[in-house]
Amino acid sequence: MSGDLELTPLSHHEVHLWALQMHLLLTSGMPLHHGLELLAAGEELPRIASVCDLLAEGISQGHSLSQAMKAIDPTFSDLVVNFVAIGEKTGRLHQVFERVSERALQRGQTEQVVRAALAYPIFLTVVSVAMAAFMAFYMFPQILPFLTGLGVPLPWPTRALLWVTQHLGWVFLSLTVLAGWMGYLMSSQAEWLYYQSPLLGRLNRNRVYADSLADLSMLLESQGDLLVSLDSLRPPWQAQRRRVLACVKAIETGSSVSQAVAETGLFPNWLLAPIASAEETGQFATTFQYLAGQLEEAVLMEVERLLQMLEPLLMAAMGLIVGFVILATFLPLYSLTTQI
Repeated sequence: MSGDLELTPLSHHEVHLWALQMHLLLTSGMPLHHGLELLAAGEELPRIASVCDLLAEGISQGHSLSQAMKAIDPTFSDLVVNFVAIGEKTGRLHQVFERVSERALQRGQTEQVVRAALAYPIFLTVVSVAMAAFMAFYMFPQILPFLTGLGVPLPWPTRALLWVTQHLGWVFLSLTVLAGWMGYLMSSQAEWLYYQSPLLGRLNRNRVYADSLADLSMLLESQGDLLVSLDSLRPPWQAQRRRVLACVKAIETGSSVSQAVAETGLFPNWLLAPIASAEETGQFATTFQYLAGQLEEAVLMEVERLLQMLEPLLMAAMGLIVGFVILATFLPLYSLTTQI
């Protein structure tokens, strides 16, 4: 079975379904290995069934569930693996699965909202490009022989469009080279682009902060050790991972949590006061959960604001392209009517 399965990360939706089913099975009193075998025999979700088959095989070989999950990396994220390991140590694995399911569902819903918001601008761009291509490569070649036969002088927009249609291969090659060069720059500067650029960077930073706080809240509710919970975080932002390690070391050397967070820049300054208050009351899990919710709402609002800015820019750009093609196509006809 392991040779037939391509080991790729499970989606948030798949993690939600898997963890929810595991929670229900363990809550009903079913042994872990038997529950995995039962899910492996299911046909409704073949990918999850294949993963459960691999996990059951790992457990039958004497490994723990977290070890079996780690063996099929990158199917599960490091955080989920660490979370399951904590559940095994504390004996609250069924509760861990419930929280993993809830968190995966929440993240999947957030991504779905973002995709739905991006659907209209993408649709508008595709339709506009298709319309411009139809005008440039179908209608324009149909009209051009008629115009040249009548000896109508071609204005510069028409000559420019004619050059593009006649040298399409060079234009496509140039655009491909330009796209490749831009892709290379983006890949080499991906860290800056995703997390430091003015608009996208702020959005992704808040997303990382929100996910980290929500994960910390889950981990603390499961086993209550802040240092272990911090050390279990695996944010996608490399700079944030370094801050997490630095924060753990600072706390180990005697700094308070709020001091360590402030010194390492683990979270924005406006979160320092709530964190210091949580340190005094000992309500880290509740405070982190509340702050995560606030940040997630801010992320959704930022996405909406970004799309409100992006939509008119796309419409203006597509309008210029389509308008230029229409102008280049029908301007000679207008010149012909004025001559007549």
